Amino acid sequence: MAEGNEDRDQRTEEATPRRKQDARNSGKVAYSQEFGAAITGLAGMAALLLGGPRLVEALGQLTGRFVQRLPETAVGDWMPADVLALVLECLAVVGFALVAVVGPILAAAAFAAWGQVGFVIAGEAVGINPSRLDPSSNVGKLFSLRSLNKVGFGFLHIAIIGSVGSFVLWRGMPSIIATAGEDVGPFLVALGKLAWKLGLWVLGCGLALSLGDVFFQRWQHTRDLRMTKDEVKREHKSTEGDPRIKARIRQVQREVSRRRMMQDVPKATVVVTNPTHVAVALSYPRNDAGEPTFAAPRVVAKGFDEIAQRIKTVALESGVPLHENVQLARALHRRVEIGAEIPDDLYTAVAEVLNYVYRVQEVARAS
Repeated sequence: MAEGNEDRDQRTEEATPRRKQDARNSGKVAYSQEFGAAITGLAGMAALLLGGPRLVEALGQLTGRFVQRLPETAVGDWMPADVLALVLECLAVVGFALVAVVGPILAAAAFAAWGQVGFVIAGEAVGINPSRLDPSSNVGKLFSLRSLNKVGFGFLHIAIIGSVGSFVLWRGMPSIIATAGEDVGPFLVALGKLAWKLGLWVLGCGLALSLGDVFFQRWQHTRDLRMTKDEVKREHKSTEGDPRIKARIRQVQREVSRRRMMQDVPKATVVVTNPTHVAVALSYPRNDAGEPTFAAPRVVAKGFDEIAQRIKTVALESGVPLHENVQLARALHRRVEIGAEIPDDLYTAVAEVLNYVYRVQEVARAS
């Protein structure tokens, strides 16, 4: 018991969304059976009030038909077709009236459950769990706080409803006694009114008490799902992944991106350098007519220090010219991502570099 209290004291953190979803999938939800029973009972009384007379009338009609056909059915031979016809006749007479009474009750029960927990399909809850059959694992549940609270609430429920029911009966008994010397009709009417009033009061009190149970079940459910700080950390690690693995993945992604970037350097038009620490490769190709194929120059590669040296090495091996411009190289590296076009305010500076490169290339071709 002391270990249980210690473990409960350590559960100071609110349940995470994943823990709530796992509990929901396993059928652990905040559900009040008392609330469902009260709603279903009130719906049953309303259904009997509205559809009860029609059901009684249908049963009377069905009984009359049986009495009329009793002489011929008693001496005849029953065939499967006769049985089927009798069943269909019963459904035709009583079916609609019965559905009008039972339907609202089932709908109210479904609404009471859905209103508390929503739509839940808990496959784990209906599965076979051998631990549930172990008596030793269930003994502790009999003396748990949840069980004691449930027993106490049950006794309180019985005491309050019993007191209310006794009071209603005590107030209604004079009307029953007053019909003692009369015919059975007034007695049944008075008895029916008293029963109806008793049912309303009992179910009304049950509904009021069940609302308290709804809040208690939700509080208890939230309390049971609390987690320790270590559990939250472990779940976060399992959900987000090990930081070391994530760092390794990012490193691999950077290496792949770097290799892809180096493959685009030979296609560049010019590499703007710092000259030693920064290198930015720009691409602004032209077609056979000498017109540019891009709306604006694009950055196809960039890097600092070692990466900058590799970019310049690949550029020299591929015949891509290098141009030293400290301010432009730093501005391009800081402001433009790989694959993006240069901003408008750098057009002039980049155009000057490209014009220089084009003049050098034309002179080289002419010579």
